[in-house]
Amino acid sequence: MYINNISEKSGVNFYARCPLLSAPAKLRSMLSIEQCRKTLGEKAAKLTDEQLVVLRDSLYSTVNLIFDHLQKKEMKKNEKNQNENLTPATI
Repeated sequence: MYINNISEKSGVNFYARCPLLSAPAKLRSMLSIEQCRKTLGEKAAKLTDEQLVVLRDSLYSTVNLIFDHLQKKEMKKNEKNQNENLTPATI
């Protein structure tokens, strides 16, 4: 899994920083159509199941893109800090 590879390479525990990812696998599964309808309330009444699936999947894709971006940003920050600590002090 991509997140595991990033965490191992960077030493950053992304699971601890994201409650959804640190939850048991059963809780990390996608929202059901029923859960989507309940969350959206009256707004979901006009949507078909297929539309809700597209909306839900789009939401998950967007969240994954944002999360990947934040992971890469954190890795670069950690690498920069490590490199700064390795350079000899100038006199």
